[in-house]
Amino acid sequence: MANTTPTSPAKPVVSIRYGNISVAAFANEAKSKDGKTFEAYSVSVRRSYRKSDGEWVNTHSLQRSDLLPAAEALTECFQRLSGSKDRLEVDAQDLPC
Repeated sequence: MANTTPTSPAKPVVSIRYGNISVAAFANEAKSKDGKTFEAYSVSVRRSYRKSDGEWVNTHSLQRSDLLPAAEALTECFQRLSGSKDRLEVDAQDLPC
């Protein structure tokens, strides 16, 4: 019989908000080609806004004025995930391509 117990959504390991822009990073267990297990992260960016009827909604589409706050939030997220508040260095081996 299938398990029908609802699962709770994953909680972000990093959550940052700059005005109406929020960034959340989630940890996922992954395996490399050689079978080693490591922690990978997926990051979500969203913009909150109020519709004309007053209801708050979220979207992943950004406007021009959202770009700098999103960049700042993503930079801070990167620093927290890499364990560095002082530098923005990335080794070439850390890049996905």
